[in-house]
Amino acid sequence: MKWPQGKLTIGLVAVLLLIGAMLLRQHLTQSESPKIHEKQALNSLNASSAASTPTTPGNNPFAQPVVDQHTIKELPKPPVDGRARGSIEQAIDAVVVAPNFDAQIQAIRELGNFQDPRTIKVLGPALHSHVTEVRKAALEAMREGTVEDKATLADVRYAVTNDADPEVRQAALEVLVRYDESPEAKRVLEKLASDPRGPHREQARRELARMEYEADARSRPDTQLQATQQLHKSQQQ
Repeated sequence: MKWPQGKLTIGLVAVLLLIGAMLLRQHLTQSESPKIHEKQALNSLNASSAASTPTTPGNNPFAQPVVDQHTIKELPKPPVDGRARGSIEQAIDAVVVAPNFDAQIQAIRELGNFQDPRTIKVLGPALHSHVTEVRKAALEAMREGTVEDKATLADVRYAVTNDADPEVRQAALEVLVRYDESPEAKRVLEKLASDPRGPHREQARRELARMEYEADARSRPDTQLQATQQLHKSQQQ
């Protein structure tokens, strides 16, 4: 039985196409297989690395830093009052080089930590400042420190009765009653005590009474010293 020539040709073409499709599929499968295996190997390696590597801020911006307890060192403890105190020279320089009034006021108050007469060389001029808070801070520092300079005490007495700010007048009065026992200071207190509506009347009267008591005590003879002297004389006899 003979096949028609046209049908035979179509059959051969179909067989060739089928064989070609099969070969192409096999080739594609073989070419993709290494890439699949490589991808699987990389995934496995990444998983293993993630399990063995600690999380640090470098590879995870949201992670907390890993702290090695063996490298922690004890930090220096601050002073008891929370402030590091330098020398008196540094404290005075801080007032002189202060960049603004707020910094200067703070530096002036710090001078109250020193019971040093050298602070007067900046506290004294501060009493003449046009800034109320500077004058007040200077008097507060004087009250906590010490005042021996007569010219500064004269400025303090003037501030008690003449400063425009009542808080500055009060601060000046506290300095006066602590450090000034001069007759001029007594006259200032007498003036305040005689003002029936003055805000410092009662304080001035108390301080005047104190000054009188102390002056009277100083005028009395030291009975203990006299007894010691008499004993010494009797032993010599």
